[in-house]
Amino acid sequence: MRTLTLLTLSAVSWICSCGTNPATKLPPRGPFGPVQISRPDPFVGCGASGQQIGADVEPSLAIDPGNPDRLVAVWQQDRLATNSAAGATTAMSHDGGRTWFTQPLPGLTLCDAGPCAAATDTWASIGPDGTAYIGAVACAGAGTAADRSAVVMSVSRGGGKQWAHPGVVATAQVSGTSLDKDMILADPRHAGTVYAVWSQVTDLGPSQGATEVDFARSDDFGATWSEPVRMFKGDDTTSQFNQILAPRDGTLVDIFVESPLLSEVSDPPQAPTMQLRAVRSTDGGKTWSEPQTITSFPYTVATDPLSGAPIRATGQDITATSDRQGTLYVGWFAVHTSSQSSIWIASSVDTGKTWSAPITVVQRSGEEVFLPEVAAADDGRIAVLWYQTEEAAAQRRFDVGVWYALSSDQGKLWSDRELDGPFDMSTAPTSSLGPFLGDYEGIVGLPDGFAFAYAKAIPVAAGNGLSAMFFARR
Repeated sequence: MRTLTLLTLSAVSWICSCGTNPATKLPPRGPFGPVQISRPDPFVGCGASGQQIGADVEPSLAIDPGNPDRLVAVWQQDRLATNSAAGATTAMSHDGGRTWFTQPLPGLTLCDAGPCAAATDTWASIGPDGTAYIGAVACAGAGTAADRSAVVMSVSRGGGKQWAHPGVVATAQVSGTSLDKDMILADPRHAGTVYAVWSQVTDLGPSQGATEVDFARSDDFGATWSEPVRMFKGDDTTSQFNQILAPRDGTLVDIFVESPLLSEVSDPPQAPTMQLRAVRSTDGGKTWSEPQTITSFPYTVATDPLSGAPIRATGQDITATSDRQGTLYVGWFAVHTSSQSSIWIASSVDTGKTWSAPITVVQRSGEEVFLPEVAAADDGRIAVLWYQTEEAAAQRRFDVGVWYALSSDQGKLWSDRELDGPFDMSTAPTSSLGPFLGDYEGIVGLPDGFAFAYAKAIPVAAGNGLSAMFFARR
């Protein structure tokens, strides 16, 4: 292990004390919501360059495996008009999501006593002892080049009540590279063990955009981290959206999407083929297998059905989960504006050695479905959450709804319904690729159902800005 110094060890108290006393008898579990969980913007007046006040996007949601009433969410706060965000907001619930305590993630960006101009890709996970972790891509902090990107992690030994300032997991070691799209996972069986995966991107030269996939682990609650291990590097390809899972004790599986290099355009003239791939480790992440191709599908981009303009929702955005029996599920989508749009899943019952043929979760004609998220409940059901446009002929504005589907037979048959909406997507925060609510949303399995955290665009008159965070149980 190499020892990495934490940027600081201070923590802050809650800034919102709304909700019930933890000793109060909890209400019965069951469906409720949607309810808004984001609060007034904590970064008003921060003055970050390109800051979109009230732009709450890209939530991650985690559940305490020892106490399903305890949930932690994190999202990007005040998304910048170009990339990244002015900071991050965390929220903690101790009553199954009925009430929430929110606060900025301390020590991450300049907007809350941190060293970094911006941060992105926040991800939450909770270990079997209740320790909560949040990973992000930001800067490396004091003693390094100000523009050197890093994967950082914040830890809460109080289950999300107070957060230590972030420590560094890994930095971009090679000039002309940056780190992107981290994901973290607290080992579900071993307290204090946590894994991190990310992409290292080449930013300069003829191979601009090429990536490798890297991994590190900590066995002391994030205090120190192993030297990064390269999991995969293609031949001038982009490998992104890593989803790391621990289906069996000692076995790790990372799923990602690999594609030819993609330029910053809405939709290449001839959509390249994406390869959905998996690598495995049976020694805790020290070594990794050669990649296995699960399936392939075309790269597509969701669009505004009224104008045809793109939105920030691309076919790179994959999702994966594992259930209590160790079955793995991976989901993806493709939007064909001239025909159908679909969401599929594939599964593996042997820790990723072999995979089923793709199964259709939902298929639409006239509407677009995009950004799926998958989770498994303790009762054996699986669920998929996604956004869905309304038919163009029925719209006077860019209406989008939040939908979900349930399966009780490991994904063979599905029933779907609308969870929330519609809302006007044209009022969402802006990005270089159009309206943006996130590259992923939050969903976790409960003992007998599912919890959802997602962003919705809201008009300024209806709240404090461009989008807000919502929560529901079903």
